[in-house]
Amino acid sequence: MPQTYSKFIPVTAPITTSCVDYVHPWTDSCLQAICGLYLYCMLESLRIYGTVYMVTLLMKGKIPNKEDLRKTICGIVQSTAFLSGTGFGYSLFLCSLRRLLGNFNILTVSAIPAFLSSVFSILIERPSRRTMLCLYVSNVATETLWNMARARSLVRDVRYGDAAIYSTSIAMLLYYFKKGYHKSSEHSDAMYRVIR
Repeated sequence: MPQTYSKFIPVTAPITTSCVDYVHPWTDSCLQAICGLYLYCMLESLRIYGTVYMVTLLMKGKIPNKEDLRKTICGIVQSTAFLSGTGFGYSLFLCSLRRLLGNFNILTVSAIPAFLSSVFSILIERPSRRTMLCLYVSNVATETLWNMARARSLVRDVRYGDAAIYSTSIAMLLYYFKKGYHKSSEHSDAMYRVIR
């Protein structure tokens, strides 16, 4: 069984390292590192969401008019801002908390900056996309919890367990669609039509 050394360290005990060593070893400037990360995240996010939104636009099966193109471009820009906000927000809050508190501790080394970055970025994304993000993140969170429990020998592998979890989640998602819960105006999104 692997050792968990974080149990031996008090939560508020300082971790003596700088953000240069931990967050951005390629430069001494926090601002320069954060701006560089933002530009890199922006380009990667634009590539990802540009592809997703264009495929969604093409799957509608009709020639897009000006309004469709405008909505698609606005969606690409907003979703790109969301994802790049997540990427650079993590390092932004890491450096900011270290400067504010003077050092890192168990909570400020990852948990609090990740939470603040997520809250900051989810407020950028439009509300109709938040349901799809919830479905994606809940899947990743469930897998992470399972892997953590398995690593601590709290659970053991079940034969075809991954297929059972996948089947259950797909059944729940299809039930959600069959009941028509996705059709309400506040949750409508073109991405739902992909599953049809």
